[in-house]
Amino acid sequence: MVKALSTLFLICILISVQAQSSDRIITAGSALTETVCALGYCDKIIASDRTSLYPIEIQSLPSIGYRSSISSEGIISLKPSLVFAEKDYVEEAVLAQVRSAGIKIIIIERAYSFEGTKNLIREIATAINRKEEGEKLIKKIEGQLTEATALVKKAKSTPKVLCVYNRGTTSFDVAGTKTFSDILPYVGGERAINGVNGYKPLNTESMIASNPDYILFF
Repeated sequence: MVKALSTLFLICILISVQAQSSDRIITAGSALTETVCALGYCDKIIASDRTSLYPIEIQSLPSIGYRSSISSEGIISLKPSLVFAEKDYVEEAVLAQVRSAGIKIIIIERAYSFEGTKNLIREIATAINRKEEGEKLIKKIEGQLTEATALVKKAKSTPKVLCVYNRGTTSFDVAGTKTFSDILPYVGGERAINGVNGYKPLNTESMIASNPDYILFF
């Protein structure tokens, strides 16, 4: 009996430590921010990057910046217990300095596919001890995807969509493969400009020549 109680006590301690280890989260990457929130952990996020705009309450939190502007000092000063960062989003030197301060960092590779999305959800859910919520979220997305597929099959045309990545008033990039534009086949659209991998600067002439039915800004 004493041994059983001791084991139970140890399990409770381990669960408590795991919960405490992720009670001050910083996210670097909008997909990671939205996933943490979708798993019911939004109130644990203490700061995020400049691309994280949803849910709207995230916008009131401190920002750590954007890609090359993110500094180790800015992260460390906020005293996080856990940092989620998209692969290749934060410079390696910055990550090394944050790790040297004893802060746990989990790097998540963002894949622009449904399978990649499921992997992303499961990685984050495991890290914050929300596996059950993670599987529920995946099932919810599967249901939404099934509904979208049914609507696409009923469509009589395939609109051309120009996906534009914009983070200023003068800089515009067209989004090609391995970007958010990979969502288009799921919703019955196609790229207005093909042959682009990643992001490529977009000028007015190219925009007009692509003759899109819709322009999607991100």
